[in-house]
Amino acid sequence: MTRTPTLALAALLGASLSASTGARQAKVQEAKTPDPATGRSLISAMDNEPDLAVLKAMKNQVFPIKYCDAGRLRAVLKPLCSGVPGAMLSAQSSSDLNAISVRDFPSNLAAIQAAIARLDVPTAAMSAPSIELHIQVLFASKAPAPQASVPPDLQKVLTALKGTLAYRSFTPIANFVQRAKAQIHAKSRIEGYGLVDRNALGGEAPKQASELKVDWSAFGIGVEEPKDGPARISLEDFRLEVHEFSQTGSQKLADFDTGLDLMEGESVVVGTSVVKDRGLIVVISARRVK
Repeated sequence: MTRTPTLALAALLGASLSASTGARQAKVQEAKTPDPATGRSLISAMDNEPDLAVLKAMKNQVFPIKYCDAGRLRAVLKPLCSGVPGAMLSAQSSSDLNAISVRDFPSNLAAIQAAIARLDVPTAAMSAPSIELHIQVLFASKAPAPQASVPPDLQKVLTALKGTLAYRSFTPIANFVQRAKAQIHAKSRIEGYGLVDRNALGGEAPKQASELKVDWSAFGIGVEEPKDGPARISLEDFRLEVHEFSQTGSQKLADFDTGLDLMEGESVVVGTSVVKDRGLIVVISARRVK
């Protein structure tokens, strides 16, 4: 057998131990020395730590926002903040709460408060008055009949119609009241419908059961409010249709489509038509609602 000399073996073990120790020391030294990017992050975190004296000089304030969206307003107000560590600008925008919360120096709070006072105001659409439309639909007959109950505001209109049309009796069949914002530039649209008793047409009962339906819509409602006198209310387009529905299908009996201009409180006859052997009259009035 070949033997390794004792001295050579001891030297070999010593060299191996030194190399292992040196590697462990290198790893420890490497772990203790952060890379440059980590060092910069640590310094930045220390710099952003708010100073206690600075925090004591700041004030907190919550601003309720009435008209604007708080989240969108926050982006506009952000440049007015000091931006120092500890300053805060947050927004809560929901159906329950619309507010902006600020922590900053008093001078910055004052600037933010002044900006909110200038920006958080009603838009033109919000400040536009509400308009109440009153739409009344009547059947008219040349034959005398027990006079149905007619609203007082229609009495003058019907009196005038009797002088110009050959009708002797009038029966209200549909009555609609609906409110909307006067937003002629927004082109808002409102609409409604109602079913009418077929017996209102009178005459012989139809062979098949049927019903009448009144559909209406108004588009582009505007208002001019002079300093003196009544307001002038306009409808860019008003449409009303009457349909008869039965088991065999439906048919259009009447159709009104027109633009309107009327004075507040005035009742205007939109038009007249004929349904079966009855006249159809549509009357509209409008007023502002506070």
